[in-house]
Amino acid sequence: MTPMGEDELTASCACGSGGLTQSDLAVLDLLTTPVWVFDTQRRRMWWANRAALTLWNAADLDELLARDFAADMSDVTAARLRDHLRRFRAGEPLLEQWTCYPGGRPQTLECTCSGVRLDDGRLLVLAEARPPAAQAAGDDAARESERTYRTLIEHSPAGFLLLAANGEIRELNAALCDMLGHSRESLIGRDAAELLDPCEQAGFRARLDAAAQEPVPALEMSMRHGAGGSVPVQLVLATLPDQLGARGCFAFVTDLSERKRVQASLEKLSRAMEHSGSAVMITDADGRIEYVNPQFTRLTGYTPDEVHGRNPSMLGAGDMSPAVSAKLWRSIAAGDVWRGEVHNRRKDGSLYWTLLTIAPIKDAAGGIHRYVGVSEDVTALKEAHERAEKLSRYDGLTGLANRRLFAERLTAAVTAARDGAPPAALLFLDLDGFKEINDTLGHEVGDRVLCQVAQRLGDGLRDGDTLARLGGDEFAVLLPGLRQAEDAEAVAAKVLSLLERPVELPGLQRPLGASIGIALMPRDGADADQLLRNADLAMYSAKSAGRGQYRVFSEDMHRSLSARVQTEQELRAALAEDELTLFYQPVLRLADMTVVGAEALVRWQHPQRGLVLPEAFIGVAEATGLSAALGERVLRLAGADLVDTLAATPLQWISINVSARQLRSAAFARSLHGLLLTKGVTPARLKLELSETTLMQNGRPDHAALERLGHLGVGLAVDDFGTGWSSMAYLKQVPVDSLKVDQSFVQSLPAEANDRAITTAVLAMARALGISVIAEGIDSAEQLTFLRALGCEYGQGFLLGRPMPAAQLASWLAGRPAPQPP
Repeated sequence: MTPMGEDELTASCACGSGGLTQSDLAVLDLLTTPVWVFDTQRRRMWWANRAALTLWNAADLDELLARDFAADMSDVTAARLRDHLRRFRAGEPLLEQWTCYPGGRPQTLECTCSGVRLDDGRLLVLAEARPPAAQAAGDDAARESERTYRTLIEHSPAGFLLLAANGEIRELNAALCDMLGHSRESLIGRDAAELLDPCEQAGFRARLDAAAQEPVPALEMSMRHGAGGSVPVQLVLATLPDQLGARGCFAFVTDLSERKRVQASLEKLSRAMEHSGSAVMITDADGRIEYVNPQFTRLTGYTPDEVHGRNPSMLGAGDMSPAVSAKLWRSIAAGDVWRGEVHNRRKDGSLYWTLLTIAPIKDAAGGIHRYVGVSEDVTALKEAHERAEKLSRYDGLTGLANRRLFAERLTAAVTAARDGAPPAALLFLDLDGFKEINDTLGHEVGDRVLCQVAQRLGDGLRDGDTLARLGGDEFAVLLPGLRQAEDAEAVAAKVLSLLERPVELPGLQRPLGASIGIALMPRDGADADQLLRNADLAMYSAKSAGRGQYRVFSEDMHRSLSARVQTEQELRAALAEDELTLFYQPVLRLADMTVVGAEALVRWQHPQRGLVLPEAFIGVAEATGLSAALGERVLRLAGADLVDTLAATPLQWISINVSARQLRSAAFARSLHGLLLTKGVTPARLKLELSETTLMQNGRPDHAALERLGHLGVGLAVDDFGTGWSSMAYLKQVPVDSLKVDQSFVQSLPAEANDRAITTAVLAMARALGISVIAEGIDSAEQLTFLRALGCEYGQGFLLGRPMPAAQLASWLAGRPAPQPP
């Protein structure tokens, strides 16, 4: 191609918007800045000055005009060129920066362009080019920046690739080599797509082509490792900056191995939280909720959308103390884990308890950026614990305080009393007659009676008083803050009056009573246990005085208790050491004064106190459960005397006293049977004396126990007749062969009219029933004469014979003169 001639140029310029004469071209040729004219249709140079030839590295104009301008101006895209042509046709000048590639090296030029139209319609572009002002002024800075940029790339922990337009690797850094396990030399010049899994190569090339036109999203792919296997990476493609001297793009490569591992762990954790049976909540550092799992929704009723961005305090029941709340926040703000029970409210308003654990989540720098809370629903466990705690401190039947809770409050009252608090008192109460109700009507009725008693007592006490059921039919009342100690007696009297009113239940209307013992604080005890013991002792003193009584503890009671305890201990030793012996009091037939029998009376040969009468220890034996062992010992001693010392005497029988515990024990019947067999005792020679109270059970004779004894053939006598039930009705139902009129009636005979009447009636009744009568306590001739006149068959007493050991009785019987009426 040759330059346009002067005539052609002149003609063209005449048709264009401006002219370019030969003279103009000569002037332009002298300029030091590159100037050229471009044929837009042919995409060829039409003319250029000397500076342009230098810029384009052309020896002369012909060489330059022969070049394919499309290769050297590749960044002038079709769309960009169409926009330029539109503006040139419109006569608009153009100022912009172009990246040109003279000699294959990129160079950025600032070009001023305008359009020139030829006669044939072609549009020429007159362009004047110069380096940008910033570039011209800062070439040294640009070169230094490039060195810095290359240093940063080389030492970057991320991988870096410089790719040609076709994907060829032109440059890479050490981090990429380490990441992929390849040397630099083995990668330079290779197609980058070859480093990818085959299934990803086509997609990579398409993205690489697209990156030259517009930004593309980051890519996640797998690159092959030199040692085998693959490395998950993220590729970020960016158009190559012109000043680096090559077409193509950057590829920044990030190793995703650790991120994938963490992501997999997080996915597992997320799945675990989604299916966890614990409620999980995650908040930001300010406590705003970011995440809750499905169990949280099931527990609270709130969906994730309903709680997102809100504070967890929305769940609170409102009863967390400020101190606990402050401690919670101090702990987690300090980076510590907090754990505790929290009372919350569900969306529907219902309350529940959770065991909450809150842990801070820290970033790499150690700062807290989130909190995670894991909660377990412990409502059922909490309620069960509260029920257990209530059962451990409250009576399950009446709902009153039990012994444990009462002891706690009593201890606190004792401490307060020692510190100068107003007087306080303890009332120990035992119901009178409750055992009969419980035994005759059953435990269900008994329980209802106890509940009614608890209600009555509670209604009659002050709000600050404590009423407790200690067990069975025993109750206790703590009376703090009394004005004076005597007020306790007034309360005791009030309690007794409350219980005088009959208990009213379906089919039952029966009066109750109580015996009450009172102990004052701190006078009567240094601690709760001592107070309870002393009040209990006072209660037994009241019960001994009769029903419906109260007694205030005194030191005399304590001394009595000490003596009783000592007696119990010594009695146990006496049973073990065979210190018990029997004395026998003769029983005579009054008509001829013949000795027919003897009553065995136990004595205790005490090593220090000498001979101890039964009145000193029988009551203790009954109260402490030693009566059965004592009865067994008496039975064994009596059996031995019958077949040994007393075998040759004229005694027809001897009698022994049997307690209620023995009578109702099948073991006693077996022991008795064994005695009869092993000792060879004739059953008719043994008579068992039973008190009326012992004989009756629940108001009726104990037929089962009597039947067991009846089969053995021993005799039965009702002892102390007249002091208990004294009813002909029960005498018709029991197989007794004799009655013993109690000495309390005999002692005042014949002077006391009532005793005469009672004795006469008893003898008449027994005679009608065919039962013999034995009068006890005949100590005078007047009593003997009166009883014989009434027809009393048998008698015993000091007048007739004092109690004596078996050997002495045998001698007494042997030396006794022939029977003669006095």
